[in-house]
Amino acid sequence: SLVDRPSEDLLQTATSYLETHGISNELSMKVNGCISLYHKQTWLQEKLLKETVLLERLPRLLQVDLSEEARVPLVCELRFFCQLRSRYRACFRHICLDAMSEMVVSKHEIIFNTGYRPSQMF
Repeated sequence: SLVDRPSEDLLQTATSYLETHGISNELSMKVNGCISLYHKQTWLQEKLLKETVLLERLPRLLQVDLSEEARVPLVCELRFFCQLRSRYRACFRHICLDAMSEMVVSKHEIIFNTGYRPSQMF
């Protein structure tokens, strides 16, 4: 599939398409930006996958330590999690490992929308 090709091949295909069809510079720049973003997202997704494999190979207690330390700066921006950490540290630590995960999203990607009923928390 076209989406699975390396970004260089995508860029070459896009350039050919844009030139063949006489696409405007403005729209061409948007297409090239999307391809660049796709490349970055793919790289980040591969990095997250490798990190997940690494963490799964470590002892559980070390996994909990690492996930807590890595996530505290972000999640403690929310008062709820900061208080949870101070009152129920063991619970917070296991939430960091078992209930949180990282995901790659585009800068302008809509994660929540009016009327959206998620099956999980983002």
